[in-house]
Amino acid sequence: PTGLLNTQFLLVSFLTIVLMPISQPQLFARFTVMRDERSMIEMVLGMSVFVFLIITPTIAIGMYGAINYPDLSASEFWVKTLVNDQPEIIGALVVVGLIGAAMSTADSQLFALESEVSPTIRTYSFRKFPILIFAIMAFGLAMLSSSELLLLATASFAGTSLLAPMILLAVLSRDGEHPPLLIPVICGASLLIYLISLLSGFVPQMIFEYRLELLLLFLNTIIVGFFYSFREQSRIA
Repeated sequence: PTGLLNTQFLLVSFLTIVLMPISQPQLFARFTVMRDERSMIEMVLGMSVFVFLIITPTIAIGMYGAINYPDLSASEFWVKTLVNDQPEIIGALVVVGLIGAAMSTADSQLFALESEVSPTIRTYSFRKFPILIFAIMAFGLAMLSSSELLLLATASFAGTSLLAPMILLAVLSRDGEHPPLLIPVICGASLLIYLISLLSGFVPQMIFEYRLELLLLFLNTIIVGFFYSFREQSRIA
């Protein structure tokens, strides 16, 4: 399909898959509660095999679309390939699976961001600001779920990956160490910008011929990496 298989799309897909254990709280929680290191390694390997088995059929789906629908956009291609061209029972199962995926990934996005809000925010005068952000994001996800279910199911993992640098910083931090409030605000704002780009044309999805989510992830990584390096140098000094 037009614009689906290109270098940037493959790079975003690769980074999204690599960051899934960090950015998806339902996966990260399972890794951290393992009773020992060996069990955690087995869990990681099992998850990798499962993801590989899930992703492999998409190769055949992509080839089918390249032959039958080479000129369609990605969203139209998914609808025709997974729903319209399939028997009714298969199409119904696909819709049910997409609804489940949309609910799961939408919850993951909101819970991952909410879990990073420090309790110390309650002491500030703008303590209700995160609630406003969550409300706007929940409304956007609800609107997207009703009109663009396939888009939500395929793009939400990329959006959640924008939080991965912040979550990784929290994992690498010692007890009692807290990142500045600016980091979760920036990562949350990047996720909100990405959501707005999906819902409307107010924010372009391509900037200087680069995908928006790729630029946002790069920016978040630079900011978090700069803070981590500064903190490590201060600790050594």
